Amino acid sequence: MPHYNLGMALQAHGDLEAALKQYLEALALSPDSSAPMYRAAWILATHPSASVRNPDQAVALATQAVELTDSNNPEILDVLGAAYAAAGNFEQAVKTAQAALDLAVDRQAKPLEGQILMRLQSYRRNQSFRLTHTKE
Repeated sequence: MPHYNLGMALQAHGDLEAALKQYLEALALSPDSSAPMYRAAWILATHPSASVRNPDQAVALATQAVELTDSNNPEILDVLGAAYAAAGNFEQAVKTAQAALDLAVDRQAKPLEGQILMRLQSYRRNQSFRLTHTKE
């Protein structure tokens, strides 16, 4: 998936808008691929700029990715939690983030556990998660 790989590289360098474009291109070519789906959802839910964020699209993409992975991927559940929070549905964000945390703990994914726990605490305070920087 060249578009997905390019998206990953762009995201790693902080160029979220360009990464989003590549993830959406990858989805256009492979509509049932959960990887570009949840990565696009992450950017749409957490981008620092309101002009890029699209919580409804983020929820739709993340929900589909969760379904494709049988609710068995803590990272994808974490993205769905962030999407729910971005959409203002904090009750569902808390439930989803808790499910993600439980899976991460079961898998002993320590760095992911800490990240999810931090976001979960924010959702409990009715605060969504935002990335703090992108490429200058």
